[in-house]
Amino acid sequence: MAYLNSPASVDFHHLSPGDEARYSCLIYCMMVLVIACGVLISMIAYMTIVPIRFFVDTDRDLYTIFQPGVFSFRMFPLRDLGFEFRIARIKLPIKSRSTDDKKEKVVKKEGRPNKKHRSLASWRFLISKVIQVFKVHYLTLDLDTNDFVLNAYMFPIFYFITRRQYSMNINFTGRNHLAFNGSVRPISLIWAYFLFLTKK
Repeated sequence: MAYLNSPASVDFHHLSPGDEARYSCLIYCMMVLVIACGVLISMIAYMTIVPIRFFVDTDRDLYTIFQPGVFSFRMFPLRDLGFEFRIARIKLPIKSRSTDDKKEKVVKKEGRPNKKHRSLASWRFLISKVIQVFKVHYLTLDLDTNDFVLNAYMFPIFYFITRRQYSMNINFTGRNHLAFNGSVRPISLIWAYFLFLTKK
């Protein structure tokens, strides 16, 4: 008898209009819930798998961090320290702070328990993992330290470091230029931090 009264065994031809409407509404709500859960899981998977890109070009005054379709952050340090932040192509207003603004005083609260400090080996482990998961697509560095002796020492070092995606050069003309393109997957950073938490 319990099986005959279950929703799966209901004969809609023998239901009253009110009961049929309630069952239809229940089915539609379950479908909407399943679709919403699927969309949410897909969005989380997209945000953790799609790489976050980093672009830096000092000649073009370009400093950008973005994830396609999720967010974009730009900084213009040569234009009175301007910022631009977008989420899903929606620009959010960010007010720049002038250099004349007073620094806020940080008040230390007493009575808080001391946090557990990680060992130096754990922090080295985390830094090494972050460096491993970070991909550098290209790096161009043109540097002049304004010290002829130091430039002469660094010239052979830069020469041997230079590879296909790394172009590093020492000059004696006063030119300083950095162009950088890198990316990292959030899931890789999350996994590296998880390993860091589990490491004693």
